[in-house]
Amino acid sequence: MKQIIALGGGGFFMEPHNPLLDTYILQQSNKANPKICFVPTASGDSENYMARFYSFFDSQSCVPSHLSLFSPPTRDLESFIMEKDIIYVGGGNTKLSSGIAADDGVAVHYIDQEIHKIVSSKPNGKAYKVSLDKEINEEELAVKYLGTID
Repeated sequence: MKQIIALGGGGFFMEPHNPLLDTYILQQSNKANPKICFVPTASGDSENYMARFYSFFDSQSCVPSHLSLFSPPTRDLESFIMEKDIIYVGGGNTKLSSGIAADDGVAVHYIDQEIHKIVSSKPNGKAYKVSLDKEINEEELAVKYLGTID
């Protein structure tokens, strides 16, 4: 099973006192102590960004690491990545990727190229399916707030 969880913003960097999205991501590995690797390339390997990553994930049940593409730890990047359970790519813009727009604090969780669920660290987070048919159409999608118990 291959998974992608695309955040529209939020997580340890934007919401350091709200761990809901990052906790959700860790839980999806189904491992007690997953290996999570941060790729901060979009920020130019910002020291501040990496420090915040380690500040949060060092206190979680996981093994955090990072991959600098400016100064890679190995020439065999494929092996380095494949030994990780979670790849957390920083920066970039997930809005409108695959026709989905998401508020900050909202994550779209894909399993095998299909949307599995959409979750939010904020009670009123929203996501939309966006299409163009002579005009822009937005269809609001169901979003589960992670602060509630099933």
